[in-house]
Amino acid sequence: MSEVEVSTREAEVLAAVAEHRSNAQIARTLHISVRTVESHVSSLLRKYGVTDRRELANLAGTRRGPGMTGLSASRTTFFGRTQDTADLRDALGQARLVTLLGPGGMGKTRLAAVVALNWPCPVRSSTWCQSGRVSSPGQSRLR
Repeated sequence: MSEVEVSTREAEVLAAVAEHRSNAQIARTLHISVRTVESHVSSLLRKYGVTDRRELANLAGTRRGPGMTGLSASRTTFFGRTQDTADLRDALGQARLVTLLGPGGMGKTRLAAVVALNWPCPVRSSTWCQSGRVSSPGQSRLR
């Protein structure tokens, strides 16, 4: 599949279409109207150059690798942070819960998403979340 630029919401709708959910089910899950889902599906059909929803679902299913799904689509290339990526993978191999701490804007969410996309565990056995602020950021290195 060629690289197609999709919004975060379109990526969420695409993942739900790949799971063969109806527009009504997608709307309930994402807390949007059925009409909005229809609009996103139409946009995705156009962007990927496919003719129907079944073809879109099959195409979306081939995008999934062995790692996590349901993460927002990235619009830029992730480069650098090799040591942080390796540290996070090591930490995930040793602990059930890993927390990334650091000041806002340093790329914690992006780092977690990149690692999650390539994480070799079943989707249902892992949860990736973003929580609130840290009152005393301290060091930003993984612990």
